[in-house]
Amino acid sequence: MRILCPQCQAAYDVPERLIAGGRLLRCVKCRHEWREEAEAPPPPAPEPAPEPEPPRPVPPPIPAQHRAHQPIDPPRPSRRPGLALAAAWAASALALAGLATALLAYQAPITAAWPPAARLYVLLGKA
Repeated sequence: MRILCPQCQAAYDVPERLIAGGRLLRCVKCRHEWREEAEAPPPPAPEPAPEPEPPRPVPPPIPAQHRAHQPIDPPRPSRRPGLALAAAWAASALALAGLATALLAYQAPITAAWPPAARLYVLLGKA
């Protein structure tokens, strides 16, 4: 927005947002003070009303297919449910026993490769 001092006609370019509600201004050149009101924005042009869309045709309903009720057979129980569980426990016990045997058999190479493992062997009384 371009503002002119009413006394000395000095021109200033001021953003319109700074004078939005009116503001008291002072000329730098002649020190004259005056109140400047922001220009009223032009009224917005009325927008034309949108044309209504024509109604869409409704598709015909899909016919439902009726089938006879078919019950689901319950699952058959396995022959020996405890056998798989016992095999899993046995495999876990063998894996732990193998790990413990390897830790005791390879004490020197393990502590050479990873020195903090020596604390484990001290706790076990094998140092």
